[in-house]
Amino acid sequence: MLMGATAEGHRGVAGAVPDPSKGVDYVGKPERWRLETWEKFTAEDYHKPSDKLKPYWDLRGAVEDLQLLGAVGYRVANAKVYLTWKANSEFKTTRETMPNLAKRGTN
Repeated sequence: MLMGATAEGHRGVAGAVPDPSKGVDYVGKPERWRLETWEKFTAEDYHKPSDKLKPYWDLRGAVEDLQLLGAVGYRVANAKVYLTWKANSEFKTTRETMPNLAKRGTN
């Protein structure tokens, strides 16, 4: 899941639902449609048996997001130099002690 505000108020928590009232845009739809659709979904379907794909869902934006993430992942995976942590990063030590990365280098 991408980082962002969610209906539960968490940031970046797996399984949390994005909250359109926090700034999600629907291309080609008016602001009123976004708010009405979200209010109806949360009132009638969210966390209920009817919480399924809906005919009005347009997943083109999700496809664009995945294409972008795939392109970034491909470039990172095929880079000649590995990404590195900043010297003061709390994750640097953990990464450098991972056995599979130690063999390949970390710079």
